[in-house]
This record gives sequence, C-alpha cells and structure tokens, in this order.
Amino acid sequence: MKSEKGITLMLLVTTVIMMGLIFGAITYNSVNSYKLNSYYTMCADIELLDEKIALYYLEHKALPVTNQYVEISRTERK
Repeated sequence: MKSEKGITLMLLVTTVIMMGLIFGAITYNSVNSYKLNSYYTMCADIELLDEKIALYYLEHKALPVTNQYVEISRTERK
C-alpha cells in the first residue's frame, strides 16, 4: 500500500469551522466590553457634571441656565 502524507478535507473543514467559532466568540465579547466601557464613561461624565453644577450653585446661588432662547408669553387675566 502506498502511504500518502497530508491532511484530509474533513480535517481542513473542521479546522476552519473551529477557527470561525473562536473568532466569533472573541468578536462578540469585545463588542460587549466596548459597550460596557462606553456606559461606564458616560456615567462618570454625568457624575462629574453633577458635581460641577453643585459647585457653581454654591458659589453663585443660581443655576448656570439662561432662557434667552425661550419665549415665555404670559397671559393676563381680565
């Protein structure tokens, strides 16, 4: 009998499928990690903004809000 060296087609297909599954799992986990990191950054920014507004209020006794772009019409009673 003749002995042939090499890989079979079944082994090659199995290897490609396994690599695809591993790559898919890594990609899925990295996307979730990115979203979670973005959420934590957003929460930290909100807390920092809240702290800065509180310090401004303590210093100026008013909130840093202007209403120059808001038109408020008052109705007078007759």
